[in-house]
Amino acid sequence: MPQEKAIKRKKIEATDKCKKLMADHFLEMDEAVKTGSRKIAWCTSVGPAEILRGMGFLVYFPENHGAMLGATRMATELIPHA
Repeated sequence: MPQEKAIKRKKIEATDKCKKLMADHFLEMDEAVKTGSRKIAWCTSVGPAEILRGMGFLVYFPENHGAMLGATRMATELIPHA
């Protein structure tokens, strides 16, 4: 059996920025829910997010959130609380 080469994974530079961007997005929505400071619109992936943002809404994409929970394996922890 030939010797396998170790695969070196290159870190994607945008990863940390994307994590912060997403964290800020969800923290902003959490604050809006708790304080009532802004309205939140649920939008599908093909919905008019730009129009909703232009009208002052924060936009929530449930499909994306569901995919994120599935990919990070957090869904099984959170389903009992739903």
